[in-house]
Amino acid sequence: MAAPTDRIVCAVRAIVLASVTVVLSLVLHTAAGGHSSDLLAVVILIVLTAIGAYRLSRVPMTFGRAVMLFGTAQAGFHGFFDLTATPGHGPSHTSHAAVATLSPVMIGAHVLATAICAALVVHGDRLLSALWSWLAGLWQFCLVLPAPYWAPTAADITYRPLDLRQLAAQASRATRRGPPHVFA
Repeated sequence: MAAPTDRIVCAVRAIVLASVTVVLSLVLHTAAGGHSSDLLAVVILIVLTAIGAYRLSRVPMTFGRAVMLFGTAQAGFHGFFDLTATPGHGPSHTSHAAVATLSPVMIGAHVLATAICAALVVHGDRLLSALWSWLAGLWQFCLVLPAPYWAPTAADITYRPLDLRQLAAQASRATRRGPPHVFA
């Protein structure tokens, strides 16, 4: 039996994966000219997808399996989005929601969503780790740290008598710009 923290981690991953998958699919579906769905329908689809993702969270996933799984899911998402489309939205602006919108652009959008989701599932931990290390490096590069405070100690201070010839030589090399000198 798995530890409770393992179940919580799997549940959180399933919810995040379901949310990303459904929202990415809906955005690409709508960008390809499909209908947009109602918010309640999208939430229901996220919950159903999260349940399925939780059940599959302990199965080792290869890229081929992930492509087959998400390809099937994208076909189901396409039909679900068309059946639950909000009336008056989409390119046709008709109240009939189940208009078939299967064009080459739509197929390409769902193939792209399948590839992105499969890559996230198979390589998600490595992608997240790489993103985290890149952001940490960027943070360290952009972070301005103050210089450490250094106060001179008595041994570091040297006392020299005032040399008036050196002071006069420096004053004579100074430019004559600025306010007039009092002792000129």
